[in-house]
Amino acid sequence: MRLYVARINDDTFAEMFGKLQAEMLKVSYYDDTTVRGAITVKEKGLMFMSIPFDKRWRVYVNGAGRPAVKVMDAFLGLPLDEGDYQIELKYQPVAVNWMYAVSALALVYLLSRRI
Repeated sequence: MRLYVARINDDTFAEMFGKLQAEMLKVSYYDDTTVRGAITVKEKGLMFMSIPFDKRWRVYVNGAGRPAVKVMDAFLGLPLDEGDYQIELKYQPVAVNWMYAVSALALVYLLSRRI
């Protein structure tokens, strides 16, 4: 059995949290597959989101597509310069149109079996 002990530096944590809190994404809309919001960036850096990284997320900054980056091998991030931004995240589930077609065919099959 292994036991790992860690300690957090409260002053450093408070400083980091204060910086993060000063420049948060103000979410105006969200649902299962979309997040929209605005952010004012005071200093060039990486916008960290606690959303798990997945290649199916599409990121739009002021309406233009931008590549997201993986942060800490797990989370979604977005490099931003100073300025005001409208951010939109859209998630594209795997082969949604294909699933609709299969479901429609299954429904047609079930209805034809009842006749």
